[in-house]
Amino acid sequence: MAKNKKRKANEFQKQKLSLIHHKKEFIATLKETINVVTCKTVSKHIPESLYDLTYENRFTQLKVVPAPQQLIPSEIRNEIVDKLSYFMKDITLSINKYGNILSISEFNTIGNSIRLLAANINPEDFDYARIIKDELNVFCRDFEIFSDYFMKMQCALLTLGFMFTDFGKHYYYLQFRQVKGNHIDGKTYNYADIYYHKADIKHIIIDNINRPITRLGHCFSAFNGFKWVKIKQSLINKNLSDQDIDVYIQSHAIIRLKERLDCINEKYIYLALNLSFKEPKIYTNPNGKVFIEFDLFGIKTGYLLVEIIDNKLIIKTFLFITNNGTPEAKLLEENTGLKKLDKKYFALDKISTFMNSDIGQNEEVKKILSENGCDCLIDLYDKHKNLLTEEFDSNNIYKMMGFINENKSFRNEIREFQNIEY
Repeated sequence: MAKNKKRKANEFQKQKLSLIHHKKEFIATLKETINVVTCKTVSKHIPESLYDLTYENRFTQLKVVPAPQQLIPSEIRNEIVDKLSYFMKDITLSINKYGNILSISEFNTIGNSIRLLAANINPEDFDYARIIKDELNVFCRDFEIFSDYFMKMQCALLTLGFMFTDFGKHYYYLQFRQVKGNHIDGKTYNYADIYYHKADIKHIIIDNINRPITRLGHCFSAFNGFKWVKIKQSLINKNLSDQDIDVYIQSHAIIRLKERLDCINEKYIYLALNLSFKEPKIYTNPNGKVFIEFDLFGIKTGYLLVEIIDNKLIIKTFLFITNNGTPEAKLLEENTGLKKLDKKYFALDKISTFMNSDIGQNEEVKKILSENGCDCLIDLYDKHKNLLTEEFDSNNIYKMMGFINENKSFRNEIREFQNIEY
């Protein structure tokens, strides 16, 4: 009995010492960061009582948890925790004009807590209070700094969701959530909730055959949750209304995407497929067939043959840009005599042929591609060689984050991230 009491007393003492050490480190880092963002040694003029108050009401580090009523396998959660922890420490942003940096992890708690401290400064409370408050507000109201923070934070969450998504089977996505404390616990807790969404697979009669189709969906915002891809049916058929309809893809089209984009990681194919519907570019051929351009992160690489069936837009197949049935293939045949079997023989019907570092240096090939509408393939290797990875892991997460960051549709949605009240 006495030993148990002593053990509990020792554990309590260790916890107490740990909390004291954490507070000391937090306030020391807070003071150092205040001096950095103001480019002046102003922290010494701020009363210790304000630092104590800021610590008690601080923003916490991001904690990854299963979303309410979501059963997330422990191995998935642990892997997401490990990867996110690494990226949050590794991804940095500049916090002043001299290029000083903080990691996203540090900014989550220290950067955001500076805003809290600034809000609690009364201009009449201590010497230089008004000046210090004004100096801190310059940082707190710096749109570029906080925009960069929100963008990188959200990109990391979205990218991790894509990493664990298995298209056609299930989707994972992470949502940012803040919980403000009460009169007893004033801290603001930051959470990344993990959600699981099962793929929506149906069967539909196409050409008198019962075929499986998978509904397209994505999470492109750390606030708005999972959304099914929709398109106005009038874009496909001008005789129809502007009603939004769901988008599905045939298993045949999924096979063709993987087959013809043969050296591209499936995660990127899935992301590019969804992005192709953000601002769809429609093409109708002379026979009245409707296609949507497949955009591989800024490079047109083919077309999705689509048709409205049972009030759904069905992606029936994918044509690589040189495949028969595309405008570019027609030009290639007319100008070079290349036919379907020729293209198969020379493997011109697959992207791997053009993901070659020598393509851009071969003037004859460049001339043929440019004259036949395929100039988009010339710089394919230089622009997207990082997509060639066989495994989607931490080494190329930054590439996907870059694609998300560069897409204006993402940037528009991320503005919601900046409306959080502090």
